[in-house]
Amino acid sequence: MTPTRIAFWPNTTDVSVASYRIRCAQIRDGLAARGIPTSLYRPRGRFAAASPVPDLLVLVKRTRDADLAAALELGRLHGTRLVLDLCDNIFFGGDTEDAARLGGVLGGFDAIVTPSGFLRDAVAAHVPTGMRLPVIPDAVEAEPTPSPVARLIAAPAFLRLSRLRAELAASGVAEGRRLIWFGISGTRKSRNGLYDLAAFSDMLARHDVRAPVSLTIVSDSRAKYRELFAGAGFRVRYLDWNFWTFNHCLRLHDIAVLPVRRNDYNWAKSANRLTTPSPTAWR
Repeated sequence: MTPTRIAFWPNTTDVSVASYRIRCAQIRDGLAARGIPTSLYRPRGRFAAASPVPDLLVLVKRTRDADLAAALELGRLHGTRLVLDLCDNIFFGGDTEDAARLGGVLGGFDAIVTPSGFLRDAVAAHVPTGMRLPVIPDAVEAEPTPSPVARLIAAPAFLRLSRLRAELAASGVAEGRRLIWFGISGTRKSRNGLYDLAAFSDMLARHDVRAPVSLTIVSDSRAKYRELFAGAGFRVRYLDWNFWTFNHCLRLHDIAVLPVRRNDYNWAKSANRLTTPSPTAWR
């Protein structure tokens, strides 16, 4: 019997992106440990041939119209089974006509995997009845150990971490009041990320009046941090997120604050930010 050729087509292969690590790399490692080989799919490029046609293609957070159309073409021409692993509520903020079009496209897939029941239900409202819509939550990640080469490359990040450690030690903020927030900076359309945190800025300032608090923001946009927290009434610092230093940074703080506003975009997200500051990260 010929083995099933399984290929993953992620939106990125950057290990700093959580969706790639959790929804693709970890899954491939787990399958490999069970003797099931997989590959990364590569479409035909200007200077490169396409990967062999897979029997099963898993698109991970890859939702551009051109990519969805290319996957559907593989299914039509070669009988490739298609799975879309969807991490975000792509219907949020769109108009009815666009949602109907997108739902029709997704209806051509054999299954759509989501990390939450809310997102499953949001997808179900736009795709044909009876589609397979399994919910697979994000796995908890182990703390990474950098190789000597990785640590050398990340040396600037470790230097910034050392500076943060010194600043916190000299801040005079009592133990139990050193806060940390982490996540993507977000967008005005989705009103997520730093926009969620900024909505609670006044509350943190009131706490600071009673007793000093500090907040470290670990994210991907210093410019957006400056825009939203320039006039914050409490001690706030920014650190660029780094895959190798993040867990070390967590352990410098006492409480992770992860406020989110109630909207259909945030409800659909996975729980990976809640599971990140786990006991292994704080030890």
